[in-house]
Amino acid sequence: MADQKISLKWDGRGDIRTDNITPVGLKPVKRLSYGSPDFSALSGQNLIIEGDNAPVMKSLVAGTFRLKGRVNLMLWDPPYNTGHKDFLYNDDYYLTSKEAAELKRKKGERGGVADLFVSERDASRHTKWLSFMEVRLDLAKRLLAPSGVVAVHISYQELFRLGLLMDEVFGENNRLGIINWECAYSPKNDNKNIPSTTDYILVYAKDKDISYRGTLPRTESMDAKYGRPDGDKREWRPDNFSASHGTDNYIYGIENPFTGDVHYPPKGVYWRRPKNIVKEILSKWGVEFEVNRKGDVRVKKGQDMKKAERILERGPWPELYFGNDGKGRPTPKRYKDKLRNEGRVVGTYWEADEVLDADDSDDDTFNWSLRHELSGHNDEAKKLMKAVLGGDCPFDTPKPVRLTERLVEMFCPKDGIVLDAFGGSATTAHAVLNLNSRGASRHFVLIERGSGEDGFCDTITSERVKRVINGKWVKPRPDTVATGGSFAYLKAGARISGKYIMASKREELSDIILTSHVGAVPLDDDKSKPRYVIGKDAKGRAIALAWDHGKEADAGRLTMERYREIMDEVKRMLLVRPVFIYATSNEGPNGSPNYTFHQIPNEILAALEIGNLTD
Repeated sequence: MADQKISLKWDGRGDIRTDNITPVGLKPVKRLSYGSPDFSALSGQNLIIEGDNAPVMKSLVAGTFRLKGRVNLMLWDPPYNTGHKDFLYNDDYYLTSKEAAELKRKKGERGGVADLFVSERDASRHTKWLSFMEVRLDLAKRLLAPSGVVAVHISYQELFRLGLLMDEVFGENNRLGIINWECAYSPKNDNKNIPSTTDYILVYAKDKDISYRGTLPRTESMDAKYGRPDGDKREWRPDNFSASHGTDNYIYGIENPFTGDVHYPPKGVYWRRPKNIVKEILSKWGVEFEVNRKGDVRVKKGQDMKKAERILERGPWPELYFGNDGKGRPTPKRYKDKLRNEGRVVGTYWEADEVLDADDSDDDTFNWSLRHELSGHNDEAKKLMKAVLGGDCPFDTPKPVRLTERLVEMFCPKDGIVLDAFGGSATTAHAVLNLNSRGASRHFVLIERGSGEDGFCDTITSERVKRVINGKWVKPRPDTVATGGSFAYLKAGARISGKYIMASKREELSDIILTSHVGAVPLDDDKSKPRYVIGKDAKGRAIALAWDHGKEADAGRLTMERYREIMDEVKRMLLVRPVFIYATSNEGPNGSPNYTFHQIPNEILAALEIGNLTD
């Protein structure tokens, strides 16, 4: 838990709550999708969703996708709020409908969104950004799996405020660390500030005790340290037998059976193993050891040393040996198949030659930093964007694919879900597709605003993903490959409320129902053109809507006549019963096992976890 006496306070905090945010209908758009996505099971697909990330995430919490508690990694690159038109603040969830209409009118009068960007001189610059981030982090927490992790990119401008906010949302005890990575390799001369060559990634777990912690693949040089110089069946390398922590019982002498020298741990440190265990290990040299009155581990008198010499010459040696020639200090074997980690664990930014406490860690898996040689940098990311899409890079600080790959490997299992609520240039999708081409099976979910002045989901985000999948880069490189894969493209509709539902036209209401119904997808048979059936669930059960708003008084009633027509359509289309029928009232057959009735609008609102059933 975070310190209850310390909290962030700002004007307007609490005005925007997650409960204020209403979900939106999410409609698949086949012409903008790519590859061969399975529209019958969208919750298991790669998704690119065009829309505002807050209401879209609220839609993903419930309904057809049911991603609540299923996302393994939230990997975000939100606006840094530098004051240089990187943060567009147009959240209006806390506004009345009249105030929201006025904001929309002003936006139209200004000829676009330019005046909605938060400038460096805006007195509410930080409070707007905090309100923006708080509600989205709260939604992220709902979507994360119990072992899930959220990693948020940020620069120094909002680093401290974001850290305090995430402490409150996720709990200080769930903070995994702050990674700083080398975003630029040549600092710019700045007489006012210290040149910034690093950016930061704040990493929090939903529950630190069970959070997923992966590693990076091992390198050839790391594996080259392991071998079988003594003919052992298992690969090993020399290790350090001293530790920085221990008790006086771990300070004792160990006799070398070949030279008779007695070795003690260096001053201020301890042996790693207790003396009785060491005595047993050393006895595997064919001679008996004992703990003498001084507490040292010594060779018993009268032992035949030729046995130990034969083992030294022929091998394999016991797991505690004295150098290849038998004349050194006690040295343990570290077996490769017993490594706690299969690969490298990345720290916060330590250099490989910096000293870390490796008592309980494999030191050649732990001392790795995110220098630009390993993770890439912003300039590399811009060049990659140009190679894939051509033209100039529209982003100032795109994230490198190599860095993103490493974050995904570290915090998302190989079959997990990565959600990027700030899809931007689609770096997250590029990284996931690269890793999948090497044997993983992760899914990505990207959310990005639409086309026009303040959005580019279908022109940049999805276009890059297409070119990564098919390998048709504008300027291909020698190592360019088609990763393969697919994605379904979805568009967010209007915000859902009771009033909106009751005023909706049939097509709009169909989208809302399919968003709210677990496992629902639209029909993929354009030839049938049914009047009532609008979709089916993952088991092929039909979903029908009795609704023809504005044309007749009983537009939303399920009459017996409509019931029979619906059942005829279901039979003709070879769909499965029971049928889920949505209507405002039910006059169908009581107790029939052929259908279940869902009342409009209350059951739709409840399925989408909208608390206010009347508005």
